[in-house]
Amino acid sequence: MADIDLIQGQSVPPSTVTKLKDMGDGTHAEVVSFGPGGGVGPVSVADGADVAEGATADAAVDSDTTGTVSGKLRGLVKILANVWDSVNGWLKVTIGSVQLDDTDKLAVSLYGKGSAAGDTELDYGTYGLKVAIVDAGVGLGDGKSNTIRAPQGYTGDKQSVVGSYPFGFNSSTWDRQRNNVEATLLASAARTATANSADQVSYNSKGLVLYLDVTSVTDTPSITLSLEIKDSIGGGYFTVWTAAAAVTATGDKAYLFVPGGAAGSYTEAVNLVVSRTWRLTVTHADADSITYSCSCCMLV
Repeated sequence: MADIDLIQGQSVPPSTVTKLKDMGDGTHAEVVSFGPGGGVGPVSVADGADVAEGATADAAVDSDTTGTVSGKLRGLVKILANVWDSVNGWLKVTIGSVQLDDTDKLAVSLYGKGSAAGDTELDYGTYGLKVAIVDAGVGLGDGKSNTIRAPQGYTGDKQSVVGSYPFGFNSSTWDRQRNNVEATLLASAARTATANSADQVSYNSKGLVLYLDVTSVTDTPSITLSLEIKDSIGGGYFTVWTAAAAVTATGDKAYLFVPGGAAGSYTEAVNLVVSRTWRLTVTHADADSITYSCSCCMLV
């Protein structure tokens, strides 16, 4: 169907014409005005007259489907309004659940299972870093070897150790680092002969405090304390300190061993660094009974 010219009155010059445009569907909707001189003047389209542009009240379209330009613009505004923080001027983003060990995605497993499908072994090349992971609280003791347990499924060289606690190397194995550590050397008991404590390991400590608590004496006992360090090869002991005075009565004694022999209200303050393995010896001068206990605190 052709466009229709509407002449507004017989006496109107041809330069003033209103035309109804054929919309192609059997209707005429768009109005076009021609101004004086035959040029094209302002064009106006009624709300909803253009099926592509749509109407101002069209419903929002926020998915991949058909709709008018007006509806899709409204849908875009709706989507943006859901994620826009107008107070702070930023987009609001929520991170969903993170999935690892997915067979169709490349991932680095927290378990280091190099043999699992979709998993990547903790390995940075043939000559790079290979990390052995130690579970927190599982098997974290002293004397750990350099080949500490590797990640599950890992069979390569282990060049680094990652643990939950700091370790120190003792020239052959790895030990946990210590804070100040208290220990019982000789439990309280009545004794009549010389007694030795079990071997003690100082680990990373640099000082030592010895405590002696005498609670009972019979007749005229006399005991003298001494420190002995142990030969790591032959297993023998060497005396590095002997108390200046014997103990013959009930009461408490405290002996301090630190570099420089710091002053304080100790029975003795000795300038001495105790070696890694040592023991306490309490020497009895006779067979008279004396009840005592000995303990220590190894100082870092």
